[in-house]
Amino acid sequence: MKRILILGFGNPLRGDDGVGWYVATQLFERTGAWRCDVRTLHQLVPELADDLARYEVAVLIDASADQPAGSVRIRELGAEAPRTEEGAFSHHVGPRELLTLAATLYGHTPRTFLCTIGGADFGFTEQLSPSAQAGAQQAIRTLQALLALVAN
Repeated sequence: MKRILILGFGNPLRGDDGVGWYVATQLFERTGAWRCDVRTLHQLVPELADDLARYEVAVLIDASADQPAGSVRIRELGAEAPRTEEGAFSHHVGPRELLTLAATLYGHTPRTFLCTIGGADFGFTEQLSPSAQAGAQQAIRTLQALLALVAN
């Protein structure tokens, strides 16, 4: 089983929505010697459940419009109870739903952390706002420390 999967998701053409991509690629550059696999994608999809089930630790990184710009929030996630209503497993899933799929289909979920960084500008640009850039740097430092702890 592989050790650590880092998923940065969002849209890098929509300003701060690309902060997940930025942080993930920076972590790869700084921690590539560790047994980390890093991927960037536009959204979480059910097909990732198979990938998640193959790792011991996963870190998901995304922008948030629901927290102050530049703020960083990291929390450990667990799987949620499966939903039964129609459309519960659409093409787009949230982090906990993805973990639930991995547990249900493959019998394993990695220890999973969700890192969100508050965004200020989600317009059409490839640049991060100054507040998202500052939050990204804080997230990188914090996640590096977290990865050092879980890699041992």
